[in-house]
Amino acid sequence: MLVGARHNRAFRRNRDRYEEQTYQRATRASAGYEEINKYIWNHSSYIPFLVVEVLSPGTEAYDRGQKFIYYRACPSIMEYVLVDTQRQAVDVYRRASANLWTLHLFGSGEQVELASINVSVSMHTLGLHPSG
Repeated sequence: MLVGARHNRAFRRNRDRYEEQTYQRATRASAGYEEINKYIWNHSSYIPFLVVEVLSPGTEAYDRGQKFIYYRACPSIMEYVLVDTQRQAVDVYRRASANLWTLHLFGSGEQVELASINVSVSMHTLGLHPSG
């Protein structure tokens, strides 16, 4: 999910570069995700500043690795959120400066802080709570 609220030419250049890289790696990710992502990039007049990924066993390594590298290259993105339903945890990577990201870990019973949109949401609201 991409969330944004600003628009400029530099973003369009980065978006075009991102689309080309994403298209070249389409075989690594599901076709459905690639189509949705391409649609969002092509039809949005907003610049994303928050990206939320729900991890699955098949895509977790890619989401934590190569995909995060792409998102870090987009200067508008301020937070990258990974929701891990198996661990019942949320990892929030927050941009501190151009090349520095800080990791904020959230677990059971905690409030997930999304500074880029000034929102705090409970793990329970996200559907992440211990079974039993």
